[in-house]
Amino acid sequence: MKQHVLIVLALLLMSMPVLAQETAGQTTTTQQRETYQPDVRGSLLFAVGVNVLQDAPEQFNLKTWGSKSVNIYYLYDVNLGASSFSFHPGIGLGLEKYEIESPVTPVYRETVTGISEPGPILILDSLQFVYGSGLYKKNRLSANYIDIPLEFSWVSNKTNPKSGFKVTLGGKAGVLFGSQMKVKYTVGDDTRKDKLKRDWNLNPFRYSAHARVGYSAFNLYVEYQLSDLFDAGEGPYYRTRRNNTTAGTAPFLPYPDGIRNLRFGLAIDLF
Repeated sequence: MKQHVLIVLALLLMSMPVLAQETAGQTTTTQQRETYQPDVRGSLLFAVGVNVLQDAPEQFNLKTWGSKSVNIYYLYDVNLGASSFSFHPGIGLGLEKYEIESPVTPVYRETVTGISEPGPILILDSLQFVYGSGLYKKNRLSANYIDIPLEFSWVSNKTNPKSGFKVTLGGKAGVLFGSQMKVKYTVGDDTRKDKLKRDWNLNPFRYSAHARVGYSAFNLYVEYQLSDLFDAGEGPYYRTRRNNTTAGTAPFLPYPDGIRNLRFGLAIDLF
């Protein structure tokens, strides 16, 4: 968490240089008074939404409100001539959470019956099996990225782009810099929380396309992640059923490739 705070503070400091000092007797324009925007080239965008996985197996169904997406980006403004269009390169953080609905968690095992791959195998197993008599409460995977967004925007008020309607289309590429699984469970009257820091076979890179539409500082956004959530061919194995039956031991199957992410929510232009 301290690393996240330091990175956000560094981004804020880099994005706050004032383009020019006001000369003596210079007055604030009417447009500046109307929008109350600081004299800074670019914008700081804060977005919060939810993650919805596409084509994930039943064992990885998510709780919607526990699967949050928080993004904060500094975007630099490049006006395209005298038109109403502009280009915006940027940098920022993408903090994603995936709260698993079923009582399961990824674990590593040296050997697993029915799986011939050498070395430790990442599997998705039941929390009851992993923690003995523990009672499942919460299980959440966190994935944190440094992102580079690139966007094109159209504004209805090109004289003052900070007001009026705005439509934005773009994409971003990111690199994973931290991930962990947080497990909350009870044993008797004791509530326990474990934080398991690993890469969890997540794809170390991601890229996505997004769109925003809004008025003034408030925008609705939707984003589709074009890259797989897990590294290609390296996703965890999962049980096809929770318990053994007369048909034999519950087998493990590999996660299918192509588990991707759809995000949507609210984005606010902080300045």
